[in-house]
Amino acid sequence: MGCCGNKRAGLIRQKAITPFPAPETWPQEPFNEEDVFTFQYMGNSMLSTTGQITGKEYRFTGKGAVLWVDKRDAHFLEEVPNLLKLD
Repeated sequence: MGCCGNKRAGLIRQKAITPFPAPETWPQEPFNEEDVFTFQYMGNSMLSTTGQITGKEYRFTGKGAVLWVDKRDAHFLEEVPNLLKLD
């Protein structure tokens, strides 16, 4: 039986790397309010979605959760069930 030289373990680690920044890296306090829209989640569980343009992860923790969403992603998030654009 041959050894894979730990190549399998390396492949597993590569899959765990995400190409998008962690949600904490984008502050929920915008520098310019013209660059964001406010969305409220109306579902009964948690919702996590990724912006199609920016790659930012938006995590709504439960019913009534409100987040600022980059205006470039807003059009796509309007199509997500149970998300309501507030402004």
